[in-house]
Order: sequence, then C-alpha cells, then structure tokens
Amino acid sequence: MRISSYWLFLFSLLVFVPGISSCDSTQNDDDSAGDDDTTPGQYPNDDDDGPDDDSAGDDDDNDDDDNDNDDNDDNDDNDDSAAWTCTTVYETLYLACGRVVYNGEATVPLETAVAACESGLEGLGLDGATAGCIMNNAPDCENITNCLYGSTVDDDMDEAPLSIEKVEGGPPGRTGAAIVLDDADAPIIAAVSGRDFNLYQSGAATWTSSRLAPLVDYPALARGPDGRLHALFVDLPARRIVHGVQTLAGWEFDIVDDQPLLDYAFCRLTIDNDGFVHAVFFATDPEYDAYSTFYATNRSGSWVTDEIGGGLYSFTYLAPRLAVDDEGKAYIVFAQLGSAPMYTNYYNMLYLITNRSGEWDFEYIAVGPCYQGTHYSYDTAFSSGPIAIRPNGDLVVLTSYSYTTMQDGYVTTDIDQVRLYTRDAGTGEWSFEGLLGTSAITLDRAIQLDSAGEPRLLFSDRDNATYYGFLTEDRWEFETLPGDPCDQLDLALTGADEPRVACYREADTTLHYLTTTTKGWADEAIDSQPFIPYSSDFYATAADWSASNGGAVAYWHDADNIQTYVAENSAGAWQASAVPNAGNTKGQPALAYDSAGGLHLAYLETDELSVTRLVYAVPVGDQWQFTVVAAENVDRYNQPTLALDGADQPHLIYIDPDDHLRHAWRGGDDWDDRRIIWTTENAGDPALTAAPDGLLHLCYTDQTAVYYATNETAWLQAETASDPNAGSSSTCSIAVSEEGIVYIAYLDYGEGDVRLAARYQGVWNHTRIASYTGSNYFNYSFIAAAGNGRLHLSYLDRMNGGDYNYLYVLIHYTNADGAWRESIIDYPTNFNFLNRSPVMTMDETGRPHWFYQGYGAVWHATFDE
Repeated sequence: MRISSYWLFLFSLLVFVPGISSCDSTQNDDDSAGDDDTTPGQYPNDDDDGPDDDSAGDDDDNDDDDNDNDDNDDNDDNDDSAAWTCTTVYETLYLACGRVVYNGEATVPLETAVAACESGLEGLGLDGATAGCIMNNAPDCENITNCLYGSTVDDDMDEAPLSIEKVEGGPPGRTGAAIVLDDADAPIIAAVSGRDFNLYQSGAATWTSSRLAPLVDYPALARGPDGRLHALFVDLPARRIVHGVQTLAGWEFDIVDDQPLLDYAFCRLTIDNDGFVHAVFFATDPEYDAYSTFYATNRSGSWVTDEIGGGLYSFTYLAPRLAVDDEGKAYIVFAQLGSAPMYTNYYNMLYLITNRSGEWDFEYIAVGPCYQGTHYSYDTAFSSGPIAIRPNGDLVVLTSYSYTTMQDGYVTTDIDQVRLYTRDAGTGEWSFEGLLGTSAITLDRAIQLDSAGEPRLLFSDRDNATYYGFLTEDRWEFETLPGDPCDQLDLALTGADEPRVACYREADTTLHYLTTTTKGWADEAIDSQPFIPYSSDFYATAADWSASNGGAVAYWHDADNIQTYVAENSAGAWQASAVPNAGNTKGQPALAYDSAGGLHLAYLETDELSVTRLVYAVPVGDQWQFTVVAAENVDRYNQPTLALDGADQPHLIYIDPDDHLRHAWRGGDDWDDRRIIWTTENAGDPALTAAPDGLLHLCYTDQTAVYYATNETAWLQAETASDPNAGSSSTCSIAVSEEGIVYIAYLDYGEGDVRLAARYQGVWNHTRIASYTGSNYFNYSFIAAAGNGRLHLSYLDRMNGGDYNYLYVLIHYTNADGAWRESIIDYPTNFNFLNRSPVMTMDETGRPHWFYQGYGAVWHATFDE
C-alpha cells in the first residue's frame, strides 16, 4: 500500500460519508494474472494473492456479488442497492482517476458531474450498479475503469499462461546482471536473457540455467541471512513489481507494488539481518510525465511502499541504489535533474535519503550546476551509484562525476572521474576521493565490503575496460579485467575476499563470469546468442497455421537490402530462410497454407532500375519456384494480400499505382489480373480471407470508411462496413466464421475506438470494443474467428504516461466464454519494440498465435496448451 495524504483524504471520504460500506474484507484475492496450473517454482505460481474470502474452497468467484465469474471479488451483493450519494460517487471517481467519464465515453469537468446530480445518478448516465462498483473499487482506478466500460472486461485471463518465443534475431543484450554466492562460494547469477529472468548456476563442469519468470525486466537478486535467495523484477504484462523467495517447495511470489497507470523500472533489493526485504525502484508519475523513486519493505508483515522522490527523468544513471543497516533502516542514493529557472540553470543533485530517524530525511551528497549562456556553457553531472555501510557506520557511495565546458560551440574542458564519497558517521560530513580519470563511464557500478570492512569496487569504461579496485596500505590499486568492457556488471566476494564478477558485454552479446586465479583473471562465457541491432527493423506482415506443417510467418527486414524471410516450425523449432533475391529488394510478403499443408507466398520485388514486380512463389523441394504476376516500370504496387479458394487456387488483392484495387488469380497454369471496384479511389489496407466454403471476402479502406466486398458477386460492388456514425476508419482485418458471419475489426480514429463490424444475412451490426481518452490511441487491429461466434481480436494500444507514452502494448480481446475479455499479450520496454504491425492467425484447435517485431527480433506468442 502507498501512504500519501491524497489517499488518506480519499479513505476518510469513504469512511465518513453515510451509506458507504464495504462487504468484502479481502479485496486482492484474485488479481494475479497467472493460473494455478503453471509450472511449480516458476512465476506466476498462483492465481490468488490471498485466502479464499468466501469459504468456497476455490480461488475464483463465489463472492456473493451480482456478476458471476467476474474474477473481481470486490463487488458485493450490495452493489445495486446501496444508497450512494451522487456527489460522493463523482468525487470518488475524480479523486481516483483524475477525470469524470460520461456514459463511459467522454471526459467532463467534475463540476458538470456534480451539477448533473440534481437529476439523480442518471444525469450523467450512471446507474446504481455502476456507482456501487465505483465505490467498492476505490481508490483503484483500473478496476473503476472496468466498472465504467462494463464488467465483461476482465484483465485476469483464465486462459493458459502465455508462451513467447523468438523466431529469428535476438535482443541486443541482457539487463541487470547480478551475482550472489552460496555457502560454498559457488556463484548464482541472475540476468534477463531475451525477456526471461534466468538463474545461472555453476555445476561440476558446465553452467546450467533455469527460467524464473517470463516477460520481465530490471531483475535483482539477493541472499538473505538464512541463505534463501530473493528476486525482484518488473512483471511487464501486469505492470507491477514482483518479489520472489526461494523455499523448499520452490519459488513463491508476492506483489510489491501494482498501482494503476505506473510504469516501473530499475529495481534493486537487499535483505536485512532479520530476513526482511527492502527494495527501491522507479515508477512513472503520470501527472508529471517523469519518474519518481519508491521504497518498499515487508518489515511490517505486508508490503508498504513510500514515494520518496519525484520529478525525475528515467535515465539509468539516475536510478536509486540501496543499503540497510543492522536495525533495518534504509539508506538510498539517487541522482536528480532539476532546474531554476527552466532552460537556464540546471542542477544535477546526488542525494542520500534515509529513514534512520523514523522519518525520511534528505541530504545532499553533491550538487552540480549547469549554465547555458549565449557563448559559454558548463555542465556538471553526477551519477547515482551503489552504497555500502561500513562496520563503523561510515557510508561509502561509488559514483561518477563529469564536468564539461563549451565556448562558442567548442568543448574547452571535458573531465570524467570515478569518485568514492564517504560520509563520516561521527561528523555527518561528506568527502570524496577521485579514483580514476576516464571517459564514457558505464551506467553500472558495484561495491562490496571485504572482511575488514574496506570497500572493493567494480566499474567500467565503455571505451576502454572494466576495472576492479581495492585498497593496499591506504592506497588504491586497480586491476583491468580481460576482454571488452562490461555494460552490465555485479560483484560478490568469497569468504577469503576473492572477487567474483558477473558481466554482460554488448560487444559479444555474452554473459560472462570472471574470477581471479594465480595467473590473473579468468573469463568464462556463460550464455551467448546472436542478435540484430535495434536499428534493424523486422516487419511481420503475414502468418498462417497448418495442421500438418505447424506455423509459418513471412516478414521483411530493412537492414542493407530489403529482404523477405519465411520462418516455419514444422520440426518443432523455428527455421528461417531468406527468399533468394538475386540482388533485388523484396518486401511486404503475404503467405497462406493450402489444404495439403503446401506453402504459398507473394511479395513485392524492386530491381536496380526501379521496376516493381508482384511475385508469387511456392517451395519445390529445396528451391523456390517464382512467377511474376504483374510488373510496373516506374510506379510501385503496394500492400499485397493472399488467400486460397476452396480449390486451393491462389488469389491476390493489391493496390495499383493509381491507388485502385486489383485482383490477380491463377486459373490453371496462367494468371489473370484486373482492376476491381472502380468506384473506390485512395484504396488502402486491403485484407483478404477465404471462408470455410471457399468464397473470398475482402475489406479495405479509403481513408474515411471501411468497405467490404466478396467474389460471390464478382467484386462488382462494395458495402460500407464501418459504423456510419464513426469517424475516419482504417487498418481493417477480416475473418469469416463457420456459420458464415463476416467479422471486420477496424480502428475509428475520429472517435478513438477499436470497433467490430459483423455481417449476417446482409445486415451489419457494430460493437465498440475499446475506447481511448487523452493522448492515447490505437493502431493495427486484426481479428481471427472460429465457430460458434468465438473471436480473437487484437490491436496495439499506446501506453499511458511516462517517458514511454509513445510505445504500444499488444492487447488481446476474446469472447470465447460469451463476454469480451481483455488481456495483455506483450509489453514494450524500449522505443523500438512493438512499433511495427503485428499479425495474428489461429491454428486448427482455435488457439490464437501472434507474430511481431521487437528488440531486433521476430517473436511468436501463444497460449500454452
């Protein structure tokens, strides 16, 4: 729980307003996204945070509320009858979410809502059940949002856990290399490899690895006084901080912090002498679009979180570090950028924050000003760094200092220095030693105290090397570690004070373990994988699934010469191969499997003379057989889409140079090609699919609306599929169920909606699936349909708040159990992730599969069987 005057005021409002009561004392008994059948000892290990509050022996929904199977045990059977005060409801909504929503769509001022109370709750379209839901879920804005947008939306998916794997490429690096030693001084190393939290342990001859948690970032590892391992990480899909502890029965996990609309980063933890956990991390402050520093501990028996510093920027070198004394008091170091006034004089401050007095006290360790004038400027910067507490109570902080001056656009002074700051326990005064002058100090440093209480240091210079420092007769000595400098590192000391180093190097994308020997330092590679840099983007554009051959995805890659790839997993592992290009660029591929499991591919090819060709290809043995369907000497074709009819004959829809639709199809050995739907200009975003009866169905846009056509009428006319009340519509996708219902998912940019259009017996019905408010918006909708009206609809949703507000989350909606429910498939942690169109297909069992690019790789996600 987070302590602040804001929430205390809200809680007092809930307690003292007549008619407000709570009938559920356990409000967090089903808010963990994992299921009970996950692998033991792996996160998430449980679908229930607490004991069953209804004594029904399950973890789900016998909660006496009005909405069965809603996984939300906060809504009690008083929801529809409580005498909520209209004004109080809207004030609570405003306090929790910072806005008031009218009819679940538009944002209105609080004063407008209160004024409408004169005509009762219905004045703003708010009924008693929704009001009760708001009051019972306050101050949780996320659950309140579910109240407003319908109780059928549930972010706690009961489907099997997600499985995410890499198809090709790889993440350019790992994050958060951490090391601890067991009682025998054997190393245990934690690192995110790909996007899994892996633990690496040294055996008799080799290293073994095990996955602790999937889809995480910013891992931390510590060992308690009882020898148990503790882990801390950001659970990306659920957007929360999770703590894990190793027990005899395996790993157990609990949630440290999961406030709505916060994005977490840069976790650190330590364990005190009593075995309690202390953690620090960054989280976005939506109001200020910046990061705040948070401290959390479970010393009281449950997690309590305090916000101890706000208005930060999310640079790694500012991230908080933590130490705890013998009494369990926390000492936190972080750096902050500030200004006075803005854009003129900037200050970079290195802070110590401690609760040793029982309250949070701030001290300046160092302050560095920055001045920007017309002809002259200077900049002084400090990085946050690791902190340790010596046996005599002195504090030591390892940081880096830089000082740069410029005159008339030229650098006149440029100093970088590693510094060790010491706080005298007796006087409270800070002093520093300049240890090593260097350049391009790495973002990561480590400090440990040896058996004499003296600091041992580890840091690296990205231009030169990694350095290990220690005192000899009050004089600092530094050893240079072999190999390229470490980009992520950590240090541990054996019982004999021998250093053990975990090191990740971007230069070779390898996790290393370094030790000292009689001959110097030994460097051992633990885990390595190839990667493709962030600057190289994949564009996954088509996917299909075959009962006999498994899945296939076609994508193109913009590194060097544009190249199309096809990846299949018929042998149980993804095998990717480039389509031969003979020096020509190949992009925008489309593919489909026929009824026998044969693969069909189409793509655009451009040669050195700018001649653009639409090419159709099929694999024959180990070779490809190519057919040029259409060619244009100057202008380009665009956006081909491929489907096979009931006779397994290929059909292509594409955009010609005049932005009209063309249909190409193979009849026997020859191809026919003609323009269709002449009335449409500025056509775009075509999507073609074949119905179970073999008929072809098409959707496309013209920048204003979404249209539908079928070859049943020889493409002679198109119908408007989008809601006539919607605004500008785009990026459609289409699916046809076994019952012959046509489904089209599309984006309404005018209203900010993800919408679904359904056509049955010539009549269209429209459903709003999701809406956005403020600066958020959606992109790239796609849909798949099975029998009995079961649908899977996905889209990209731009994230809320923080420095990441231009990133996208991959959202999945399904109505498989009769009601639309939402889950997050994947979640970004850098600007180059999920910023390209993903694709979705469905296998013969009705299970959805997603393909998308990120971290210099193509990824495949699905629900475990």
